[in-house]
Amino acid sequence: MKRGVHSKDVKSISAGELKQRLKSEAAPFLLDVREPEELADGAIAGSANIPTDEVLHRLAELPNDRDIVVICHLGRRSAKITTILNALGYNRALNLTGGMDAWLEASGCHPERSDRQGAQSKDGLNLVSS
Repeated sequence: MKRGVHSKDVKSISAGELKQRLKSEAAPFLLDVREPEELADGAIAGSANIPTDEVLHRLAELPNDRDIVVICHLGRRSAKITTILNALGYNRALNLTGGMDAWLEASGCHPERSDRQGAQSKDGLNLVSS
């Protein structure tokens, strides 16, 4: 039987919840673990890109004093990294459920569209930038 990270076992945040949190003064640190070439599809404004294979070597770049929302394309890699960060004592690390696809959907963009860079939601929140 193949073992893996089960989403029910991972501390998570929905795209809608994240959208609200980004409007608050206690905005989380956004850790995008996708590969650089994936960023051509867009990224949440203000996110830091540290690819999955580099996260353990770059822990010093992560804050200990605020929530960390880990982001990937669909939420699988970010769930794995969230679990690892939690095990290393980053207890405030959260997985973005559904990844960038869920973020774009919640923001009124369609993940399959290629012209979504720089889009803004109805409330003016930057959705993606690259």
